Amino acid sequence: MLKVLLVDDEGPLRSLIRNFISHQPGFQVVGEASDGIEALALACRCEPDIVITDIRMPEMDGLELMARLTRALPGTQVMVVSAFHEFAYAQRAMEYGAVGYLLKPVEEEDLHQGLKRAKDLIAQRLALKNQIVTMKRELGKLQTSLASPIVTEIVCTESPVVQKVVQYIHENYHRDASLEEIAQKMYMNTSYLSRLFKQKTGKCFHDFLVQVRLDNAKAMLSKSELHVNEIADMLGYKDTSHFISVFKRNTGLTPNDYRRQNRFPVGVS
Repeated sequence: MLKVLLVDDEGPLRSLIRNFISHQPGFQVVGEASDGIEALALACRCEPDIVITDIRMPEMDGLELMARLTRALPGTQVMVVSAFHEFAYAQRAMEYGAVGYLLKPVEEEDLHQGLKRAKDLIAQRLALKNQIVTMKRELGKLQTSLASPIVTEIVCTESPVVQKVVQYIHENYHRDASLEEIAQKMYMNTSYLSRLFKQKTGKCFHDFLVQVRLDNAKAMLSKSELHVNEIADMLGYKDTSHFISVFKRNTGLTPNDYRRQNRFPVGVS
């Protein structure tokens, strides 16, 4: 059941919309407010899935309400209601991310279509969230089973500084990791840290980072059903084609070719 919050300074209009929603299975009105300030406080308490709000209201208008809802409840879908002569406001609301626009007087079919759009977007968001959770869980399993010869060699060196850099890379390879960031955290000169790292490992920071990403990529390709674009994203590559290029340059194979040659049954370590 999706929760709906109605926001309008006209009581009769709220009643009309509430009545229309009562005819739509899967939706429930959990609250009503007559202005944006009241609506924001109510939304933070009941956490609605959908907010249907007028544009022109006293105290806080619908556009300001949308902006604050985006910060407080980013998953909430917003539909706006306005009169024909306020269409410019509605256009701005759509630019801000409103899922639908209802023209006064509100028609039941228009409301139904808007609710369906909002429901579909909520379902897509939930599916994406579940996919991310699954991807992280699978990545965790792969990381647990992965034993990189490079990591074993480096961790055994006598330099605790280098060990910290290696640990940093393994904890942050999935984002825009940088030597400058860890140098600041360790209160060290970046150039000196770079020279020390290469002296002890034989690789510069960037090359080592790429190697760690590729080691994880190989494990994911051989032991999971993840798509190449999903693996690229999990490794910190924003551009899948760039990931493929890096992988092929370092292995001589495309990710899909590597998977075909090194495939293990899922669940087998």
